[in-house]
Amino acid sequence: MYVDAMKEEFEHIELFGNPALFTNNRVAPDTVPENWFVYDLRGGGNDPGRPVALEMKVIVNHAGSILTPEEIPFHKGENYRSLKNRLNFLGEGLTLVDFCQRYSLSIPIKPAADPKLPHTYNWYVITNCGSPKEQIQQDMTMEEAIRVYQDTDEKEKRLGVTKDEIATVDLVRLADHEQWFFEDYQVMDCFKDDPVILQAVQTLHQALGEENPVQGMTMGGM
Repeated sequence: MYVDAMKEEFEHIELFGNPALFTNNRVAPDTVPENWFVYDLRGGGNDPGRPVALEMKVIVNHAGSILTPEEIPFHKGENYRSLKNRLNFLGEGLTLVDFCQRYSLSIPIKPAADPKLPHTYNWYVITNCGSPKEQIQQDMTMEEAIRVYQDTDEKEKRLGVTKDEIATVDLVRLADHEQWFFEDYQVMDCFKDDPVILQAVQTLHQALGEENPVQGMTMGGM
């Protein structure tokens, strides 16, 4: 079974003294972000499920896959590396994004910025963000999200979008009877040149009361 590197929940591990991610499954190569590396683990002959060596590709006795932001060197003339008790499981599940946040790494979202690739957009509305009453409605179209946003009577609410299940940005917020249109999308690579997002921003301004958005300003009032 192949899994998507950007969606899989991995096991947090330490390998050869460095943090990395482990999954029992194979990682689809076309989902591995740029400047990240994926390796296979080979299981022992008597116990195929127990990893004993790291290789670039394992066909028989595959015992898991490793995802890491650093290339792992092999000894000269060898195409494998013995683990020798250098694989330690740290007892928690992490996604690739979680791992990046944990170790202050740049989150790899370049594929989401590529206009030549197909993208998904899931819209959401959050009410009472950060409070015990916080609620989120998600996996909506933009039109559905606008209706939910307009219909809710909560004093604090915001509307935004998640692209490719990776990158998220809030676009508009209402609090204390004042509305702001956020401009964070203008400085995020995966959003700033996306025609779908740019058109959506125009639609939001028209639907929610600002027909002529001005670039570089934070807008308020309805």
